[in-house]
Amino acid sequence: MTCSQRRSLHGTVSLLIHRSSNFGMALKVTATLCLVLNSMPIPAQDSITLPRPLMARTRLFPAVGAGMEEVRRDAVGNYLVLTMPGKSISVYAPDGKPLGDIPSSNHKHPALASATDFDTDPEGRLYVADRGAEAVKIFDAKGMLVRAIPNLAPVSIAALPNGEFALTDLKARQLLEVYSEDGKPLRGVGDFSEEAEHESLNRLLNLGRVAADAKGHLYFAFSYFPEPTLRKYKRDGEQEYEVALNTLEFEPEAQAIRREIQSQDRHEGIPSLKPIVNAVGVDSGNERVWMAMGNILVEFDSDGSRMGTYQTYTPDGNVLKPTAILVEPGRLLLAADSAGIYEFVRPDVKPPHSGDAGISSNDGANRRVDQSSSGTRKPAPVSP
Repeated sequence: MTCSQRRSLHGTVSLLIHRSSNFGMALKVTATLCLVLNSMPIPAQDSITLPRPLMARTRLFPAVGAGMEEVRRDAVGNYLVLTMPGKSISVYAPDGKPLGDIPSSNHKHPALASATDFDTDPEGRLYVADRGAEAVKIFDAKGMLVRAIPNLAPVSIAALPNGEFALTDLKARQLLEVYSEDGKPLRGVGDFSEEAEHESLNRLLNLGRVAADAKGHLYFAFSYFPEPTLRKYKRDGEQEYEVALNTLEFEPEAQAIRREIQSQDRHEGIPSLKPIVNAVGVDSGNERVWMAMGNILVEFDSDGSRMGTYQTYTPDGNVLKPTAILVEPGRLLLAADSAGIYEFVRPDVKPPHSGDAGISSNDGANRRVDQSSSGTRKPAPVSP
């Protein structure tokens, strides 16, 4: 079988796996493809990454479901959950007991207009991107509003050390803007990529999700790029890496999206594209990043090397497409609209008190395959 024939076979089966809503079917297709491909020599440049099925262990916070948008953990260990239409953020104890809302119903300030994202810092402050109010709202550890920063168009937000925060803003001329706690603009981070001639379409293509780690590194995942793309920046704005997943399993959809971009770029009107990246999460301890495209979950190490590729499912085998990822020691929390919040064992961490070494050994094999198809890594201009 020629290289082009192998590529065609892989692309076809990758689409079947990606679009399958049944875990059993996906597993059978994966196993069959492995048998076929393992029976023939494949050059290094033609290496294939097959996603490994990852099943949720259990569902958490059963009351959370429709409109699920974001989940975080605060400084004292409680869980904070944002659901649409974004009027408040619900607080849960570690055991799942509801503790109230921020802002509370008896708060003297009005509810949030329509929050799209939020983050917390080690001091317990809560930073909310209230798109409906065109403002960023900051709450203290007691849930009291301490500041509202107006005249913004926030989409995604990440808390940084010393009270700073990074923001994806529809009005900004760079990927990210960093502000002080009192709302003073400090610096821009990341230049736009020129992907379309029409300004509105190009601006849409440069929107994305931002996350941060304990050291203040910033991670930006482009929501609408045809090839799933992730950038990591130092706190001062210097870029550390860019990873673009232009490998075989993402190629068919990327080509279709590029054709759609070209079509919309030829006409006037309001651009509209389907998000490619739907969630991103960071392990603050080791700077590993988890990025979701549909129910495909990809893990990167601190240098941007691709370490694992998975397909996520609920305990009963239904496809789970996360809208939020919370990375904790030993487990991942993946949240999806309607489906709710689910707990997954981290496939990169060997479970304690477990006699099954298969997770560790299989993950190692997956890493070797992924290393040869980790996508394109390249520097980009650093913002002044």
